[in-house]
Amino acid sequence: MKKILLILFMLQFISCSNIPKPSFTSGRKFEHQGFSFEVGDVILVKKRANPFAMFGHCAIVYDDGKVAEYPRYGYGCISSSLPDWLSYFSKKEIIVLRANLTGTQKEEINFLVYKYSKYKYGVIHSKLASDEFYCSSYIYKIYYDLGIKISDFKFLILPYDLYKSPVFTKLSL
Repeated sequence: MKKILLILFMLQFISCSNIPKPSFTSGRKFEHQGFSFEVGDVILVKKRANPFAMFGHCAIVYDDGKVAEYPRYGYGCISSSLPDWLSYFSKKEIIVLRANLTGTQKEEINFLVYKYSKYKYGVIHSKLASDEFYCSSYIYKIYYDLGIKISDFKFLILPYDLYKSPVFTKLSL
């Protein structure tokens, strides 16, 4: 019995040691159809005339050329490659919002994307909550933790509130 307990105890430490720690390169840019994306870029999808897209949608670019988003109820945070994510939309539907970030802030964005990606989708919560997110509250929280105040929003932070923020420069594809 002691041997079994010892083996289980040892396996607990051995199995955890094989998890690779993510490493990031802050200065990387990601090309897609002639446009250069950077870590921290917010991709804003224009509003559509249906109930699910009437407020627009947004996602954030992070290292390794991936996009993180909270798409809708029933999903948590979803990560996909930048080309795969962009393949769902035409160039006319997308606006890129870019903040002037330092290399250190870009590295921190990578950390915060992972930190806040394990929660569920939710809409009714404080804008600074850390237990559930929707697309634009996720981005708001990441930038807030960087020390960047996007704007003074009351309760809900909608994708087009990010668009109106003076923190971001608007870029077309």
